[in-house]
This record gives sequence, C-alpha cells and structure tokens, in this order.
Amino acid sequence: MRFVASITREPDKIRKLLRLWAEGGDKRNPFAHVLITPLFIHPRSLAIIRDMRGAGQIEQVYFDSGGYFVQMGRIDYYEMYWQLLQFYRANEWGDWYVLPDYVPSSSDDLDTVWFKVQETAQLSWQFYHEMPISLRERAIPVVHGHSLEQVEYCLEVYTELDIQQIGFGSFGTGGKGNGVNTLTPQALSSLSLLSDLLTQQGIRVHAFGVGTPPVIYLLDRVGVYSFDSVGWMKTAGFGKIYMPLVRAYNITYDDPTARGLTEERFNILKAATGHSCYFCRSFDRLVRERDLRMMHNLTVILDTLEVLDSDAVLPLLQVYSPQYARLAEEVMQ
Repeated sequence: MRFVASITREPDKIRKLLRLWAEGGDKRNPFAHVLITPLFIHPRSLAIIRDMRGAGQIEQVYFDSGGYFVQMGRIDYYEMYWQLLQFYRANEWGDWYVLPDYVPSSSDDLDTVWFKVQETAQLSWQFYHEMPISLRERAIPVVHGHSLEQVEYCLEVYTELDIQQIGFGSFGTGGKGNGVNTLTPQALSSLSLLSDLLTQQGIRVHAFGVGTPPVIYLLDRVGVYSFDSVGWMKTAGFGKIYMPLVRAYNITYDDPTARGLTEERFNILKAATGHSCYFCRSFDRLVRERDLRMMHNLTVILDTLEVLDSDAVLPLLQVYSPQYARLAEEVMQ
C-alpha cells in the first residue's frame, strides 16, 4: 500500500522536514509521494515541490482539491471549484489531480449529506470535462456518502469517466470544526464495497486524510491502494506518538487518568513492536521536542507498512488496539 505524505506547509517547514529526515539516516523516502493543496500552499513551497519532482526526489505529486478547507470554512465550495480549475489548467506538471469535493461532516443531517454528495458527483463530472484533455486520465474523483446508496450514486455518475483512481473521503469527523477524520465501521464498509467493485475494473482506491497505524492495517485489509495523512505531524503537536499497529499515546504528561505513556511503558511497546529509530533513542527528548515526535511518527508509518503481512499483526492489534482488531474481524466476515 502506498503512503502519500500530506505536506501543505510553509517553505521553511518543508526544508526542516527534509533536513531532519536526512539527519536520521533512514534510507527510505517518506516523501516519494506527496499531497499538497495548491490553493493553500505558499508559492515558494510549491516551487520547492516542483523542483524536487524535477530532480527525482519526489516520484509523484498529488494536487488536492481543498475540500478540507471548505469543511473548515476557509473557502466557499464554488469559489474553490473555479480557482482549482484555473490552477490545474496552468499547472500540468502534477501526477494526480483531485476533483473538487464537498465533504459531509458527521454533524450534517441527511438532507445536507445528500446535497453535498450530489454536488460532489455532478460538479466533479463537470470539472472533469472542463479540464485539459491531457489531464483527464490523471483525475481523481472523490466518493462521498454516509450510506452505501450515496456511495453508489457517486459511482454511477463517475462510470463514464476515463479514470485510473477514485478517492474516498467520507470518514467520521470530530474535533474543532470537524477537522479530524476517524475510521467508522460504516466508512470501512463503504471502502470495502468500493474496493471490491473497482478492483474488478482495474481502478485503484485512495483514502483521504486517515493514517494512524491500526487504521493503515484496516485500509490494507479492504484493498485500499493508497492513503494520505498529515496525522503523523498533527499528532506530534498534541504531544502524542505512534508505535507500529498501536493507537497514539500522549507522552508529554505523566497522568494515569489521562492515559499518558510512561518511559517504562514506552520501552515495553518498543520491545513488543520491534520499533527503534534515530528519533526515539531518548525518551526525555521525545517528550520535550515536537520535531522528534513528528519524525518518529513518520518512521512508524513506514515500519507499519512493512509489517502488514506479518503473523504478529493480529496479536499486536488484539493486545494494544482491540477495537481495531474487532473492526477487522467484522469487515472480513
């Protein structure tokens, strides 16, 4: 399964990410595939990404629509549509182009969800036909919906489009402004249906905005081809760390009532998962330094991808992430 790093950040932040990874000495490249939101990225950051793509440091660039920023109230959906179309017409150097999507939130009522689903499907169809012909085979329309009926509606609209990938973005939402995606049983069922239907047609499925270690396993089990995430970065900012196939734990406070992770427990998790990286050699520094937590989390994502077929996966899930183990069993039945 392919990891796509979401890095819509300021130029100095992008350079810092690259410098920190090089400092760690890991020969893997977590930035081989990156996703950026062109309407909300600094022009100098865009230039850095383009230069890296040209130099072969980045293999593929995904241009995201900006649906998340509509969800957060940063831009109107129809204004996003127009600005995105102009950007795509002027920038044909990308590898994948996400079509404009209107993200339903968990707090939307049924009528609102149906409205956003229909707008996403119909206007994505229209947008596709307004794109340069040379870009159409690189378009990624997005399926939304809180029910299988809504998912199937999107697929019917996209049937005639000549595409290689379809994205799914209707995960559970929570947090401030509904800005945090969570993998609900319904979303996992929808992904499973999408994968079953589209694999037969040779179309890949991409999952937008989710990527904690246990979720990576579930995405892989239902046949998702790729996923993007900025969670490794955001989680670090909240004082939390990942471990392979283990939910996030907060390490910046030692409060048993808040489920904080002690150094002793951390070392137990390292031994159980077999994880060790340059960035987590010192627990004290990991507690103090957000950058180390961020890069440690990035390393854990790569480690998780490498052990998905291991016999140790389910035992680890059952012990450390039992709710995800149950969800895996349910969707596989």
